[in-house]
Amino acid sequence: MPKFQSAYRQFRSTEMALIKIFNDLLLAADQGQVSALCLLDLTSAFDTVDHSLVVTRLQRSIGVEGGCLAWFTLYLSGRSYCVVINGVASHVIHVMCLVQQGSILGPLLFILYILLFIQSVLNAAARLIFSARWSDHITPLLHDLHWLRVPKRIQFRLCVLAFRCLHGTAPTYLAKSLQRTNAVEGRRHLRSADTLLLTIPPTQRSTLGDCSFPAAAARSWNRLPASIRNASSVATVCSHLKNHLFHSSYYTN
Repeated sequence: MPKFQSAYRQFRSTEMALIKIFNDLLLAADQGQVSALCLLDLTSAFDTVDHSLVVTRLQRSIGVEGGCLAWFTLYLSGRSYCVVINGVASHVIHVMCLVQQGSILGPLLFILYILLFIQSVLNAAARLIFSARWSDHITPLLHDLHWLRVPKRIQFRLCVLAFRCLHGTAPTYLAKSLQRTNAVEGRRHLRSADTLLLTIPPTQRSTLGDCSFPAAAARSWNRLPASIRNASSVATVCSHLKNHLFHSSYYTN
């Protein structure tokens, strides 16, 4: 069976396959290389991005305002298209939900839209559970449900995957991308060599290389208390890790 086969195999998932592909693309771009990727697209995800929601979320969630917000609004608004066949044009369709997939801003706006959408779904679910009003502050509700916000959930997944890589329950194509500090020549005798720390690989760009799995997972893993890094099982890691991230999110000033 191919080593990159991730579906229908123990300890593997499509999530890990996507991390591997995304990681390779980020590292290649970080080194100034050009990548070519051929995919079978079965959906039109970029066509579902609502322009008005993007602008609202840029303003309320990210804090974009003034001239910058006006620029984004201008970039998204007033777009239309039609089809021309043999010189005959169809009716003009005004585009209200679409970002250009081949553009520079398109993928960035799509990722932002999806992340904020996921957080919005969590917020809506919390309000539904407590029968809360839309204007009620969401933080106390998330706290009472013991739910992590999206950024902390991402950190949670990175750390769990790092643990699995270190303990042989992750695919080799992910595990070999992480390196323990004590495996690096010249650092084996340092105090950090016995604390299950990971080496953070050098990168060129913070927006590319720093987002790769080896760099992001190592940074998140190294920030954890030693008691979590030295846990003996995935279940123990998940339990203690969630509590740690929960307290750092809601109780740290």
